[in-house]
Parts: sequence; C-alpha cells; structure tokens
Amino acid sequence: MERSGNKLTFTFDDSFAADSVGDAKDAVAQIASELFGEKIIVETRVGSAEPAAAPTGRRAEDKPAPLRDDPVVSAFRKHLGGELVKEKR
Repeated sequence: MERSGNKLTFTFDDSFAADSVGDAKDAVAQIASELFGEKIIVETRVGSAEPAAAPTGRRAEDKPAPLRDDPVVSAFRKHLGGELVKEKR
C-alpha cells in the first residue's frame, strides 16, 4: 500500500486479491476518508512495485518443509496415534 496525497494505491501480486479490493473500493475509500480526515481515492494494481530479482538458486526458506512439519500430516498422525517412519526400498 502506498499513500500519495489523497490517493491510496494497493499493489498485489495476483489479480484475485486486486479484484477483491477493487470490488470493495468504495467501502475502503470511505473508511480511509474517515481515518485520514480528507477524501481518499483508492486504486488497485497488479504487479510488484519494484522489479523482482532474478532467482539465482533455491534458498533454504524456499524449500518445502519436511513431512513431519506438515500440519495435515501432523493432524492425521495425532488422530490415528501413529508416527512417521522412513520407507525402506
């Protein structure tokens, strides 16, 4: 979100989020106008405000979590009273 004068600009990575805010643009503008004490115009954009850096490789935070940390697997394990074991092939 970026505020420039009486304009609020919301920038999203996907069109679904931009459309969702766009559908409620009048309500958001009314609330923002009450909050800031002046008439606010709301705009939405799809795409990042800054150019994304080219990926150079897989970072540790990009790697998928191991199955033991997966919330669905943990819920089934807790519900069924089991534990994860590595399959031997």
